[in-house]
Amino acid sequence: MRKAKEAAYNALEIDNSLAEAHTVLANAKMYHDFDWRGAEEGYIRAIELNPNLAEAHFDYARLLTMLKHFDKAIEEYWKAHELDPVSIRYWENIGRGYYCAGEFDRSIEIYNQILEVFPESENIHAHLGLALSQKGLHQQAI
Repeated sequence: MRKAKEAAYNALEIDNSLAEAHTVLANAKMYHDFDWRGAEEGYIRAIELNPNLAEAHFDYARLLTMLKHFDKAIEEYWKAHELDPVSIRYWENIGRGYYCAGEFDRSIEIYNQILEVFPESENIHAHLGLALSQKGLHQQAI
């Protein structure tokens, strides 16, 4: 993480308008420094600089999920997915956002949509099982 931060700072010294570098630095602040405010500022800045950077929306959504700002997190997960609709990672986290918000029916709906496209995804099957279990549908979950 130290090297990632160093590289991001170096990149920003060269060009402070690099959204990707702001995103990397925000990730370091979130995952390494536990600096939630600094991370949020970094993601917001990255999105201001490049609103089409799916990774910035996705990473910002992960922070918002950790902070339990679920409505905004889900909105950011959707933005990431819209910008990169072939990424199962972004789509999957929409379902996870709904799951974390306690919206299990919506989570199940999203996971089933994903499985129509990616039927072999073990990760999606696992997440679907968790959501079904939360609804008390244990046999379906199994």
